Amino acid sequence: MSHAIFADAGLATHIASWQRDLGAVRRLAPLTLEAYLRDLGQFVTFLAAHTGGEVSLATLRELRAADIRAFLAARRSESLGSRSLARALSAIKSFFGFLERDGLVNGAALRAIRAPRQPKTLPRPLAAADALRVVAQKAERELRAVGDAVDVPLVDAHRDPQVGDVGGVLGRVVGAEVPARGGEPVPAGPDGGDVPGRGRRSREREA
Repeated sequence: MSHAIFADAGLATHIASWQRDLGAVRRLAPLTLEAYLRDLGQFVTFLAAHTGGEVSLATLRELRAADIRAFLAARRSESLGSRSLARALSAIKSFFGFLERDGLVNGAALRAIRAPRQPKTLPRPLAAADALRVVAQKAERELRAVGDAVDVPLVDAHRDPQVGDVGGVLGRVVGAEVPARGGEPVPAGPDGGDVPGRGRRSREREA
């Protein structure tokens, strides 16, 4: 591994302890752990060339924000994407945080570095059938929210193969009793009957 070549014995011991901490305590997935170790190794390799010597805890203590930005710029020049750069920065911050808990380094320089901006991607459009299914599910949830006063069977949008007819979902409530403000259901008035008005008042339907 690259850090074993460019890190002194003391730093290599701390890297090994950090690796055990990531696996046993933080329980990182094996592939994530492997990526973190690779990112830190590349950082140590860069520092060896950048500072002109073996990398030690003293080297890390003297790091400035400009040194870390130089590493990120070097990695970007190798066509590394923003997501990979963000992961590399996360790995370095994790290692510094591990050392900082024991008072071995000060991570102020790292805290001044912001993660690279992630590219914005547009959401993928839904297929027509999926879009209709989403609309039907939303309509079903809203109708169920009315409560038990509307005793009408609703379409199961997850199982109904004919859910493409969204109107069929809403059509199930035509003619249903709708709860009034007082809590009692008020049926739609027939011809010549009372029709509910605003509040508790009603008006006679004109002939």
